[in-house]
Amino acid sequence: MKIIYDAIHKYMEFDDLLIQIIDTPEFQKLRNIKQLGLCYLVFPGANHNRFEHSLGVSYLCGSMIENLKKNQPELNITTRQILLVRIAGLVHDIGHACFSHFFDNHFLKNKIIGDNIEHEHRSCSLFSHIIKKYNINLTEEEIKIVQEMIVPKDNNSFLYQIVANKDNGLDCDKFDYIARDTYHIGLSYSFDYSRLIQQAKVINNKICFPAKCYYDILDLFHLRYKLHKQVYTHPCVRGIEMMVLEVLNLSYDKLEILEKVEDISKFHLLTDNILDLVYHMNITEAIKILDRIKTRNLYKLIKEYHYCGINIETIKEKFKNSNFIIDNISLNYSTEDNNPMDNVLLYKNNKLVKTNNLSGLLPSNFEENIIRFYKK
Repeated sequence: MKIIYDAIHKYMEFDDLLIQIIDTPEFQKLRNIKQLGLCYLVFPGANHNRFEHSLGVSYLCGSMIENLKKNQPELNITTRQILLVRIAGLVHDIGHACFSHFFDNHFLKNKIIGDNIEHEHRSCSLFSHIIKKYNINLTEEEIKIVQEMIVPKDNNSFLYQIVANKDNGLDCDKFDYIARDTYHIGLSYSFDYSRLIQQAKVINNKICFPAKCYYDILDLFHLRYKLHKQVYTHPCVRGIEMMVLEVLNLSYDKLEILEKVEDISKFHLLTDNILDLVYHMNITEAIKILDRIKTRNLYKLIKEYHYCGINIETIKEKFKNSNFIIDNISLNYSTEDNNPMDNVLLYKNNKLVKTNNLSGLLPSNFEENIIRFYKK
């Protein structure tokens, strides 16, 4: 057993098998991938990485399933199941490459086809590669279970709702990154996940939460929306992302980026340090753009529209020029234009209750669409 101190969760315990996975180059590369991609170039505190987030998710997954085991012995949760849930939380993000979600959503788009375009599927492949390469004591069946916890299929087991909850997005991954991101950015608001983890209950093989936590959960989804609105898609952040996208598009052949995505044994080489290789390989046009970022000569936002019945195509025609970039953004509460609380199961006195009696004041819309125009 090893104890690791964390800024968010304090003292976290990891047993030997988890440490074996952590102490591999494929996992350690997460130290060099920032949790919020390029946000640190606008928000200086956003320097935390996928490594500490992954440790945190593993810890929270263990806390949730151990509380379920203690509070509901009839579930017959085994020690091995607890370990598998913790492993899934640990490796759920190892499929991330440089600059996190930006890499998948912008750079890889239209460049490759198949599952490799999504980091979750790459996490599953890389996890299997790690287990076999380092002879870690997991069976083929256990590897498959962990993979299905990362990318849940249509099943009815609560075990597959702890790491990544496909039904409503209320899971330990979200608990950790919202607490961690708000802390490091230095925001005055955050979210306390402890009550949800301690009082989660399994009813009809689904994870449910106390009805009295309705507004707390709704606030979590609203907080997620605020982070996307104010931080993750900040106009300056998006402008820098577009500049780095051009850098990658100018460099990916020489840097063999797509080959590293397709070859799982080389995938761990794709970290944020890739920008240093652009200088090392002396890719002139790409270096010019990177130098502009360093001197804050950034692409400039010149116009922003919200989709409110306006004719977007007409507006796009005004900016149909190679010197302009069009950026489309959708912001929501995690379930597109739907109330995420409709899919959250709540209980009172050990029985499920309807959420429509708890609604109170809610937004009239749960999604907004924005189009921005940048001048290069």
